Amino acid sequence: MQDIFGSVRRSLALRSNPAKIDDDATPIRWRKGALIGCGAFGQVYMWMNMNSRQLLAVKQVLLGTNIASKEKAHAHISELEEEVKHLTKLSHPNIVRYFGTVREEETLNILLEFVHGESISSLLDKSKIFPEAIIKKYIKQLLQGLEYLHSNGIIHGDIKCANIFYDIQGCIKLADFGAFKQVAILATMTEAKSMKRTPCWMAPEVILQAGHSFSADIWSLGCTLIEMATGKPSWSQQFEEVAGLFHIGTTKSHPPIPDFLSSEATSFLLKCLQKEPNLRPTASDLLKDPFFTEDEQSFRTVDHLAESSDKDAHSALDLNELQAPMYDECINKFIAFFAPVDGNLKLLPPSFNELS
Repeated sequence: MQDIFGSVRRSLALRSNPAKIDDDATPIRWRKGALIGCGAFGQVYMWMNMNSRQLLAVKQVLLGTNIASKEKAHAHISELEEEVKHLTKLSHPNIVRYFGTVREEETLNILLEFVHGESISSLLDKSKIFPEAIIKKYIKQLLQGLEYLHSNGIIHGDIKCANIFYDIQGCIKLADFGAFKQVAILATMTEAKSMKRTPCWMAPEVILQAGHSFSADIWSLGCTLIEMATGKPSWSQQFEEVAGLFHIGTTKSHPPIPDFLSSEATSFLLKCLQKEPNLRPTASDLLKDPFFTEDEQSFRTVDHLAESSDKDAHSALDLNELQAPMYDECINKFIAFFAPVDGNLKLLPPSFNELS
């Protein structure tokens, strides 16, 4: 796991003027930390709210440097700010929270919950595949998050392991939902890197641009289950990207289902991967599926993998053991940097034990 504070002394800067999250928010003092990720539309930084010592992940979207670009993007910026304002009202254990926006001269900062953990994609890189019991545990939590989003009228639109996080408390969290469309438009207007969504998780109706609803997320969930089981995106071994787009949009078949999965898992996937969107069950329906209800004993915790002979899988999935020393080392670097500035150790991020 990357040490996100490796360049903390060079990259952290105290903001002398309090920032406002939005027009109705209370001004906050914050510090911008190191770069922690790069996405299709910009960069993601760590911030610390100096009022609450809360760590935030902040997605920075470029607004353009010339007047024409700024004027053209203004309407979409306002729409994005309003959409994020609406999303701040959402709160569920299985989604990444939105906290608001901060507009600067050349960037719009989207303030998000900082997940103390890793993406499922990163975990999958280490363990190669997940055992079915772990998949079941993760998919159930994903469905709980999806059920909440759908009940609030929100289509996720980009479900895949790279957009799913696992925190130090063992909780799965869905990220990158809601404001995706407006961010994509802004990125295109300001000549940022354009979105290049892979077709491997996309429902046929999305590829065909035939209009889609919540059921498109159910298809993507099925593809994500296949990704967890095989370590590879669905269709990726059969087709290159362009050929994949054509095939998924025109074929009457579903992605290949691994033959080593249980009959319950296979049946679950066949329901998710119905070609006809109206035939796919809802997230609420799937939570009652025999895949979950017939074998409650299979919901083993990550710690239970210690009893397994597969030590590699255990070490890759036991995040508490992996992250505690790394996280506490990061906090020590925060102390070394901030204490001489503020003289107030209460403004430091929480310790690992406080979080877990």
